[in-house]
Amino acid sequence: MLASTIQFSKNNQPHTTTHNTNTEPTITGIVDRYVAEGADCVLA
Repeated sequence: MLASTIQFSKNNQPHTTTHNTNTEPTITGIVDRYVAEGADCVLA
């Protein structure tokens, strides 16, 4: 589930950032949290 969430957020980040700026901090916070928890290998 975590991997799916990360991938979904990463794939949709450009689209979401362009059309809904309010979602950008949420996506950034989620990704930063996963990276901080050592999930950077999943994002790579």
